[in-house]
Amino acid sequence: MKLQNNILIPDWAGKFSIKCGFTTPTYGNQALTRKCRSGTLADNRAQLCKAIGTDPNRIYAPHQIHGKTVLTADETNLGHGAFGLDNADDGDACITKQNGITLITTWADCIPIILYDDNTHTAAAVHSGWRGTALNITAETVQALLADDPQSAPSDIWASVGPGIRGCCYEVGDEVADSFLDMGSAVARHVTKRDGRYKLDLQSVVYEQLIQCGILPNHIDRSTLCTCCNADPTFFSCRKDGRDIFEGQAAFICMI
Repeated sequence: MKLQNNILIPDWAGKFSIKCGFTTPTYGNQALTRKCRSGTLADNRAQLCKAIGTDPNRIYAPHQIHGKTVLTADETNLGHGAFGLDNADDGDACITKQNGITLITTWADCIPIILYDDNTHTAAAVHSGWRGTALNITAETVQALLADDPQSAPSDIWASVGPGIRGCCYEVGDEVADSFLDMGSAVARHVTKRDGRYKLDLQSVVYEQLIQCGILPNHIDRSTLCTCCNADPTFFSCRKDGRDIFEGQAAFICMI
């Protein structure tokens, strides 16, 4: 993953006619439910679209509810969630088969995921917080990508896991820890206990879920940056900035 124009871009993105990546705070708040400390959401999204060469009026961005609902974006709902909550659809992942639609999901410490199926020419953007990860929204989205074409396979999918909170900073309670400890050894090893307190590497759990879906390891570009403690670049973080004032970055993908 490379930092270009203050956007983290997956190494595999250049293989295809797509624009995708993960923003840094340079582009301001991108989250529908967070107050912008500078500019407006419309301003910030227009700035992002100008930087990547897409049309801000062709954004589709869901109202994220920490579930596992996967939404489909097309011409009938184009613009939903583009500039506010008033017409946003509830869900935490979105897919499209249409060129020119910019899918956006947002995150601070949660895990952002970008998916592209180069066989069916289908794109997806995913928001996976701890609840969505426990519900395996990643697998739900992969299944949605494969659903319409019997010839498609997980090996056709390319994935990127963006920056998110890691075990260095993410302290969780017993209830959250137990939900991941019960998910098998591949996931449970990312839950550690130190001085009687659990730490969860949520980013690594999402990576394991992608592998379990059958996506090839060499098709996954994974950031190792923690949104809470990374210094260069820095990121918006609920744990670091505070629940009342934190803002959100965007994960985006647009087929061209």
